[in-house]
Amino acid sequence: MLASFTRMFAQENVQHPYFAQSAKALVTADGKKAAQDRLLKPPYTLIYFSAHWCPPCRTFTPDLVKFYNENGGGEKFEVLFVSSDEDGVKMLGYMKEMTMPWIALTFGSSKTNEIKKKYGGEGIPCLTVVDGKDEVVFHSYVEGEYVGPRHVLDQFKGLLDKK
Repeated sequence: MLASFTRMFAQENVQHPYFAQSAKALVTADGKKAAQDRLLKPPYTLIYFSAHWCPPCRTFTPDLVKFYNENGGGEKFEVLFVSSDEDGVKMLGYMKEMTMPWIALTFGSSKTNEIKKKYGGEGIPCLTVVDGKDEVVFHSYVEGEYVGPRHVLDQFKGLLDKK
């Protein structure tokens, strides 16, 4: 009984418990396997749903790259790219072209649809900020209305500035 209580207590205190279980197959823009710690250590995760074929995504992605580089990306937060591309080659090509410094869920991961359903929206680009308990803090869709990823970045910047 003590062992099950200890496991339960340890799981409750894990940073990003959902992603610790579901997002284990991660890659960088060069296609190399990424350590799951990159996703689990920062207190916030920004989940970016996007694709190379999406013009609004291609317009927003450079802004997200700049935000990441100028606001403590990798330390204060991490971005998890969840691709809607047709294949892994196009996904990695998009990551390289846009110089995405963050990690991505491996193309074809069995968890992609689950993560899209849990944190995504009706379309892309979609940006969702989750805290260390993997609860949604900010989302591109508010009460079914699309407010967009720039709105999410502005809200998140305000949160970072307060800390």
